[in-house]
Amino acid sequence: MKILSRPNLGDRTRLRIGGKAQAEIWIEQPGDWDLWASFLESEGLRPLVLGRGSNLLVQDGELPLCLVCPPSKPG
Repeated sequence: MKILSRPNLGDRTRLRIGGKAQAEIWIEQPGDWDLWASFLESEGLRPLVLGRGSNLLVQDGELPLCLVCPPSKPG
């Protein structure tokens, strides 16, 4: 599992506006799902899974969110 600090949500939306999440987690292997759940609980964060297009309107400021990047499907 890889954890990135304070990703900018504006970089992920088509409108290019929005605040910063507290963390971004990349799930790299099956056991990471258990680690991810413990991390969310210990940090008091809500998960947010974004699609590739991300048609979202995101609030500005510091957001109590953790972006989740599940493993890509092969092919």
